[in-house]
Amino acid sequence: MSIKDPGFVSYLNDHVNDSILFTIQDKCKKIISPALINSRIAALRDARETIVRSHFKNTDVAKRVKFSKTNSTIPFNGLSIYKIDYKGDLPEKLKQAYQEMNALDDESPRKKFKKVRDKTEDE
Repeated sequence: MSIKDPGFVSYLNDHVNDSILFTIQDKCKKIISPALINSRIAALRDARETIVRSHFKNTDVAKRVKFSKTNSTIPFNGLSIYKIDYKGDLPEKLKQAYQEMNALDDESPRKKFKKVRDKTEDE
């Protein structure tokens, strides 16, 4: 759902009676506290860390996997960003996977899914 969805905007305007608040973000903060949002994000981050660590559980690599503090940024496309810092020379397999991922990111959307995308945008 888009944050510009007329039903959502109407809901916000009906539930927030503050004429000084103009942005959707500010109106949302009046309805749901930032503390609740931050606690849910922290729980999600912890769950993701648990899942990632489970892949290294029975290997020597587990001791070398470190998680840095969260750096909150808003990406240009609104999608989550995961940054991996790798010390040492990158294995050839990892380089190749990275190049393939970037190639997929640069591709135009495939025509065969155009009808689905158009239908989703109209809803």
